[in-house]
Formats: sequence, C-alpha cells, structure tokens
Amino acid sequence: MPKKKENKAPPKKTKNVATILGGIIFALLAVIIIIYIATPSGPCSDVNNKYDRQSCLADVAIGNQSVVLCNDVSDTDLKEYCISEIAVATDAPQLCGLLTNQSHGSCITDIALDRKDISLCQPLLIVNERWLDVCQMQVSIELNETDSCEDIGFADLRDSCLQTLNEPRQDPELCKKMVISATRHRCIRDVALFHDDVSLCRSIQDPLYRDSQCFKKFAQKESNRDFCEMISSLQIRINCYEKVLDINIVKNGNLVNFSIIKELDLKIDDELLPEEFRD
Repeated sequence: MPKKKENKAPPKKTKNVATILGGIIFALLAVIIIIYIATPSGPCSDVNNKYDRQSCLADVAIGNQSVVLCNDVSDTDLKEYCISEIAVATDAPQLCGLLTNQSHGSCITDIALDRKDISLCQPLLIVNERWLDVCQMQVSIELNETDSCEDIGFADLRDSCLQTLNEPRQDPELCKKMVISATRHRCIRDVALFHDDVSLCRSIQDPLYRDSQCFKKFAQKESNRDFCEMISSLQIRINCYEKVLDINIVKNGNLVNFSIIKELDLKIDDELLPEEFRD
C-alpha cells in the first residue's frame, strides 16, 4: 500500500511576514488617528496663528451668543472678553458673575449704562468697592444726576463725577461739594472766571491758591490792578502789579524803583519803603 503523505507545517517565514505587515498597518493607522486628532477642526481650524485662532473662536461664540462656546477659548483674557460681550449683548448681568473682579465690574457697569439703572451697580459692593463707585459714577454721568455723585465713597471718583456734570452747569455750589481741596479750589476758580465774578474767589479756603490762582488771574485777564489789591500775600500782590502794570519793582528779592511805587500809589506797607517815600 502506498504510504500516506505527512502534512507539513507552513514555512515560518510566511507567518513572520504576515505578522510584520499587520504591525506596520496597525502603526500606520495609529499615526493617522494621532494626526487626525492633533489637526484642528471645526470653526477657525484654517487659522494658523494661535492667538488669531483663539480670537476667531471668541468671535464665533459672541456671534452665536453662546457662553458654552466661550469655553473653547483657552486664552484667559479672550475668554473673559467673550463672556462679557455676550452678557452685555443679552442683558444678562448674572453672566458677569463668571468673570474675575475687573472684568466683572466692567461687565456690570456696561449693562447698568445700557439700562440706565444705577441700582444694578449695588452687587459690586461684595466684589470690589472701587468698581461699585466706578459704576455709580458712570451711570450718574449718563443720567446727568449730581445727587447720586454724592453717594460715591472714593473721593477722586466722587469729585470727577461732580466735575464732569458741572462743566455745562458752572455752579459754584457743586464745586463746594467736592472732597479733594485742590479739585474744589480749581473748580471754584474756573466757575468764577466763567461767570466773571471775582467775589467767588473768596470761597476758596486756601489763601495762597485764592491769591495766586484766582485774584491774580482776574487781574491779568482784565488788566486791572484793582484785583491785585485784593491779594493778601504781599509777594503775590507785588508780582501781580508787575505782571499787570508791566513794571519792575523787585530786584534780587528786594524792593526797588520806589518812585514808581509812590507814583502809582501801590498797596505796599510803608515800613517796607524808605522814609522819604512813605505817606
């Protein structure tokens, strides 16, 4: 009987090639998947610059008024800008709570301005007191209400509010409500000059400012020496005479040209003059 042929195992080489090819195909697929995942897709995927792409994403979110899409923005400033713009556009002050202090304050202020509602500023008291006052100041100016300026706690913001609203009014009583003395004095001086009322200068409590910046300003403006004689400080009064009358009566810190002083009957104490020039 013929002998049965024995089944021979397939060559190991063929098996190894198949394994290698399978590994290569798997590796290629893995690379393709990684490249696909790493390649930006969706809106703004064609923008190469990283910041410009983030800005584009923010604009898309704002255009769709979607705070959820703002979360796709990784840049913190752009993300806060995105949320703030949507909050203001949709009149949703509750969205401002998603923002940090400064952005929160700006967001609430913009909505309060749009609504012309100063009460919307109040929640900022627990966020940042200065932002509360910034909000109150801007809305007060928008509403043209001087009384609400007086509710502002920070002196510089209170005065800025009053000063801005006083520009068309030119009311000396509003000047007197200002807290910072330099701002108050300057306001009174400007109102006095505007109304051409030198008597308002007397409301200025600082004598040096009153003499040099109000009485002397009137004297120069009107070319009138009588205003110089309202000045209490001798040094400022003499300087006023020199400016208004175009004379020189001081040299190296000492009085000179006594004959001019006598001739013009300038208001200078006799004890400062030589005896022959005294009254």
